[in-house]
Amino acid sequence: MRASTALYDHEVTLAWMGDGVFYLLKPSDKGNTKPLLRLFKDLNISLIVDSDDLTRRGFTSQDVIPEVSIVPHAQFIDTLAQSESVLSF
Repeated sequence: MRASTALYDHEVTLAWMGDGVFYLLKPSDKGNTKPLLRLFKDLNISLIVDSDDLTRRGFTSQDVIPEVSIVPHAQFIDTLAQSESVLSF
């Protein structure tokens, strides 16, 4: 997440899928990344999560932090496919 703040001159989208969705749950420990969540908005960094991965794990929009957008699986895949680069962590 910190690396994305250095890419301020690019269009950046942070995307969570699979078990990564657990990070986005409201009660999860954000530790020292919480300030980054606020910074992303200022840097126009989009935060998205695959709706199918949330549903498979029994979560809804009410369970995730407000900073993230829940997108349909097809849109999620399209975002990845149209990206110039994809970094996986």
